[in-house]
Amino acid sequence: MTWQSNVTLDWGHDGVKILLAEKVDGRRFVYTSTPVEVNEVGDGVELPPFMRLTVPAAKAVYEALSEYFGGSPPTQTQREDYLHERGRVDQMISHLIGRATTNG
Repeated sequence: MTWQSNVTLDWGHDGVKILLAEKVDGRRFVYTSTPVEVNEVGDGVELPPFMRLTVPAAKAVYEALSEYFGGSPPTQTQREDYLHERGRVDQMISHLIGRATTNG
């Protein structure tokens, strides 16, 4: 039994579409409100989404799942931390370069 999930942008609903599928004994089931078996799925075939969510709702689900499974803090917080640290390193490099040019 293998689960697969795919999230794509849903322009028509200003959010995301989530596809949820399961492979069982070589058969593939796509979940809508109930599982639907699908055979070969070629390029360009539109599968029904399991769920449609607005972006804020999708982010809330993501954060809840991340917290439940012991994930890291939200990416935005990490990015803010990295940018703050980068500013400190840039300031240190500027200070060192300034000192090297005045002593050289």
